[in-house]
Amino acid sequence: LTVLRSIAAQRGLRLPLVRSLLPVPFRRCLFRHGEHPGQEEHMVICLHGFGDNAVPYDRLMATMKIPSSASVSLNGPLEVNPDLLDSPPGFSWFHFFDEEEGDFIAPTVGETRRLESLSGTVEMLRQVMEQLLASGWQRENILFMGFSQGGTAALQTLLLEDGRGLTPGVVVAVAAGCLEESLARKHAVATESSHVLLLHRDQDPATSEQVVAQSVALLRSCGHRVQRSTVSGAGHCMLGSEEEARVLFQFLGGAWDKSSRGLERMVAAGQVEEVGRVEA
Repeated sequence: LTVLRSIAAQRGLRLPLVRSLLPVPFRRCLFRHGEHPGQEEHMVICLHGFGDNAVPYDRLMATMKIPSSASVSLNGPLEVNPDLLDSPPGFSWFHFFDEEEGDFIAPTVGETRRLESLSGTVEMLRQVMEQLLASGWQRENILFMGFSQGGTAALQTLLLEDGRGLTPGVVVAVAAGCLEESLARKHAVATESSHVLLLHRDQDPATSEQVVAQSVALLRSCGHRVQRSTVSGAGHCMLGSEEEARVLFQFLGGAWDKSSRGLERMVAAGQVEEVGRVEA
């Protein structure tokens, strides 16, 4: 990282991630340049939902063409048992399934497996942030965008902030809220505030209105600038409508002090394809 800092500082560059310096589970990430390679200002880190993988999110970045942005789509650090999936391989951001019981882990009193596992993932995501900062990217221009379980992981990076400045400046959680076990705990006020968007559909059976509302309140109490947007529609998916895309681009326009009109025109009707799988 010291070498990366030196190169980035001397040449005024924003360098791509070096896979060999990433945590092992992230080394098969998919990197995508923006329309003008080497001139990107923003970096988008994509985190998929439970049982999915990085491939559809890399395609989404190609479709969306977020202005002046490069992207990295990651696989979660835990591979999901192929027998549980329709289309393996698929990954998870934290322990979600009890193999012995043959059922999903419920957020009951005293249950800590999901939270402990997610804390380990957050530490790996901090290493991604550390390399990005060393490579010339500015914290305020780094976006963690996650769907469902990936959105929960992105939000958790803000709740486990440790004072090292390794939290993203912008977080978008689609069809997601904070982990229930985190909502039950006290969290310190963040040393650096982030822009946060929680976006979900009003008829999404897998997204709890109560959890989202509690997540908004918790994140605001920690000092973050939080926007909650609910759009009409059913289904549990990642950006499957023009309305959702417009909400996202308007939010990014404000977070990055860019013209929201300029961002909006990058997404025409029907241009954003539906990605992500319905979670069990």
